[in-house]
Amino acid sequence: MILSYIIIVLFITLVLGGTFYFYFTASYNEAVENVHLKMLEQVKNTLNTKIIETVESNYMILVHEFISNTNDLFGFHDDVSGNHTKILQTYNYLKKIVSNNSTVISNIHIYYKKQKILISSSLGVKYLNETNWPYYMNQDWINEMSGKNTSHIWLETRKVPLNLERPDTSLKINLLTYVRSYPVISTGINSDGFIAIDINESIFSDLIKMSAPSEYTNTFIISGTGEIISHPEKDMLNECLNDQKYIEHILDSRMLYGSTVDEVNGVKSMISYTSFPDTGWILINITPLSQFYEKTASLTRMLVILCLMSIIIGTVIASLITKNLYNPLKLLLDKIRSLIGNVNAGNKRSRQLVINTGIQHKANEFKIIDNAIDNLYLTIDDLTKTLKNNIPIIKYNLIMGLLHNQIINVNEAREKFRLINIDMDFPYYAAMTIEIESLRDISYLSVENMHFLKYNLIDETEKNSNDSLKFIAVDLPDFRIGVIVGATTTDEKEIGKIVSNLSSYAYNSFYVTITAALGRWVDNILNVHNSFNDTKTLLKYRFFYPHVPLLHADTLERENCQEHIPPGLIMKFQESLKLQNINRIKELMDKFRSLCSKGGYSADHLNQVMFEFVNIVSRYIRDMKYQFKDIEKKDIYAVFKNINNVNEFCDWIVELARSVINGLNERAESQNAILINKAKRYIYNNIKKDISLDEVAEHINISPAYLSKLFKENTGVNFVTYVKELKFELAMDLLLNSDLTIQQIAHEVGFNTPAYFIQQFKARYGYTPNSFRKQKSFLETEQ
Repeated sequence: MILSYIIIVLFITLVLGGTFYFYFTASYNEAVENVHLKMLEQVKNTLNTKIIETVESNYMILVHEFISNTNDLFGFHDDVSGNHTKILQTYNYLKKIVSNNSTVISNIHIYYKKQKILISSSLGVKYLNETNWPYYMNQDWINEMSGKNTSHIWLETRKVPLNLERPDTSLKINLLTYVRSYPVISTGINSDGFIAIDINESIFSDLIKMSAPSEYTNTFIISGTGEIISHPEKDMLNECLNDQKYIEHILDSRMLYGSTVDEVNGVKSMISYTSFPDTGWILINITPLSQFYEKTASLTRMLVILCLMSIIIGTVIASLITKNLYNPLKLLLDKIRSLIGNVNAGNKRSRQLVINTGIQHKANEFKIIDNAIDNLYLTIDDLTKTLKNNIPIIKYNLIMGLLHNQIINVNEAREKFRLINIDMDFPYYAAMTIEIESLRDISYLSVENMHFLKYNLIDETEKNSNDSLKFIAVDLPDFRIGVIVGATTTDEKEIGKIVSNLSSYAYNSFYVTITAALGRWVDNILNVHNSFNDTKTLLKYRFFYPHVPLLHADTLERENCQEHIPPGLIMKFQESLKLQNINRIKELMDKFRSLCSKGGYSADHLNQVMFEFVNIVSRYIRDMKYQFKDIEKKDIYAVFKNINNVNEFCDWIVELARSVINGLNERAESQNAILINKAKRYIYNNIKKDISLDEVAEHINISPAYLSKLFKENTGVNFVTYVKELKFELAMDLLLNSDLTIQQIAHEVGFNTPAYFIQQFKARYGYTPNSFRKQKSFLETEQ
């Protein structure tokens, strides 16, 4: 019997050991590859965040300084003459940016096409005349960008002399350069100039060394054409590797990241790679397989040791079990004696009776078994209730883990789906994000009511599941709901109908509107986080498709679009605003609205254009020194941030322009009345003088032509007629109500001679002044 147990132990140990060896070795190797790939991805993200994004953000800081219309920096349309102070300030500002970002940025250069000036943090200010033109104008980044029909380029690693005037003898350094046109929406051909930012290649290799020190010597960056951009061995820079089989495989692959096994310099190696989506570069790590899987050998040795220990321990246990099984009755009798002794320790006759009959032995034994089964049932029941109560939590953690790439084992995912009794075995998966659009409609809801709304939408979404389509939804922050979709096909028509019905349900039940974004399909549920990232990008386009309930993945093509809104549209808008042509402004905004929905422009570009529209209106308001009467209209940028869609934006811009234009017209009318009153007071106070139109216009600080126009519009007569009428009115008053002589009255009302006064008075009234006065005396005498 002992031999039989030993044989069983050997058989089970060998079978299990072999199974564990093949299974765990394969799983461990796969885990090693995944961890290694994630490490490489982390290194790429570090490079992207600390270098590439830093460079692009500093470009936007410069653009913001130019757009903000300050007087501190030398602009792309400023004249060189008289602006030397601004040029020097621009040079010092560039040095300040380089100093603040010295760990990343080596130099910043600005090239002004119109003025033919180069302002550089390292080269200083260079006026590109015939003397220094060859040294500075022929820089590779200026020549390369001048012929490009794109807004930016990356010049990859090349040796650049520190002294451009002595390139043959000067020390050279390895630099990469980010070049972008100004303004933002222009290209290299039609731009006003370029902004170039230099980065030392060693920053990339140093950062790789800090992020992955053990992998440093085998990690490098290549361009999309196979040339080495950054490498620990500087002699390798600019070497082209596209003739290498593994490089050719990576360049031909459509995957953004992955691993492959190939020979490198005669050594079989694990080659992992990941791409920089914004630059087209590829980060590569090469590790020999012997080094890559060296820990697998340790695992093998450990399994052998465990198998030997299992055989030894199993043999010992088998011997002990066999020995104990040879005397089972002894154990039972001891247990029975113990039980009976506890029940009736003082009744000797009863104990003897129980032993002889054996009836109590059986009763007690069955009772123990029965009690054990009852206790086991209660324990299982408690565990079942606990599991049932925790199903929502397990479901939430599972879905959030898949959407955020926190679950990397498919078996773990399947086990958790089994626990919550959900079948998610489908050939295709996708993520969908539902966003409750109109925040103003739900701002009045309490936290409890908001959760009630979202959980109703989650329940309604999951109710649409069937055999070919499965929806699992969870609550996300910021008025969003995350959904994992499992499907037998990638046909999205049925999903579109379901989302449309869900939108009707949300509006009819809660009076809110929703928009859903469906990411790209994947064939592994562990990759659904990529589809979830797609939905985040798609929701940026919700603003430009206000009446589309479901945004599809084909909209993602707009993210890579290099087209720009025609610059003429913005220029015409600016001109129409200056001309106060509100009908033309409405036509232009309708055109922009159409381009947003029908064009292929990226959301970031459209947001930049909208920001430019707001900037134009803001500058016009500031230039015209106009003040809104309504306080809520003063901060137009705050209003702009709260706009929900492109239709609201276009209507708002038109109404904002209309309000400004009407306000300016009202202000002009009010100011005109003030000017006329000032002019009338001045004429009245100086009626003795020979007053001219130029004299009055100079007094109230307007042009004579404009004053003449105002007099005609407000009094119905021209300036000369008005002055003459006032003189005669004053003369009549003095004739009737004073004892002044005719000569004195002529002087008082500004006539040069009494004779001319008498002549003009008679021509107007048919009486001489003296006859007019006598006529008045005669009337008083008659009365």
